[in-house]
Amino acid sequence: MKNLQQLARRRRVAELYLQHHTIEDIAEQLKLKPATVRRDLKAAMDDWRASTPDIVAQARARDVRNLELLQRTFMEAWQRSTTDRVVVKREQQTVTNPDGSTTTMGPAKLVQTREAQVGNPAYLQGAMDCIRERNKLLGTYVDPLGDPLNPGNDNPMNGRGTGTLVIRVPNGGAVEARVTGPQPEDE
Repeated sequence: MKNLQQLARRRRVAELYLQHHTIEDIAEQLKLKPATVRRDLKAAMDDWRASTPDIVAQARARDVRNLELLQRTFMEAWQRSTTDRVVVKREQQTVTNPDGSTTTMGPAKLVQTREAQVGNPAYLQGAMDCIRERNKLLGTYVDPLGDPLNPGNDNPMNGRGTGTLVIRVPNGGAVEARVTGPQPEDE
């Protein structure tokens, strides 16, 4: 019973603190010593910090799952946009009369043709954006433009020098690849 009362008190202390009450105000309002309020706040913060990684991991997993579904939707839309389009036109033979008017001859017929489609690039861009955002969430994203804070570096992606591309993976490992860009000519 004491633990339930203590948890309820800690919750109330935290609520008041989040409402910008001072420790002294909380102690006076709840008839506690300021040291007890400080201990309760520390315990509440410790509990919050302990639960935060689980909450963050769950949110990250949900966001990754949603990005994968969105990526799949973009890819399916792109695939549909590459399918040949069937066009059906109604054709009927017409004859121009000597007075300039036209007369239709015979029954109308439907003519079906296929138009090749190359695919909508916006769908591919959407899929690529999903991949980039998922990699950011997982910690495996590498900026292809290099370090924006050090634009003069010898990043092979900016056309100079050599470098090692490191891709971090969630289990703490890494994959490395040596990359060589074009070398500047001697002047």
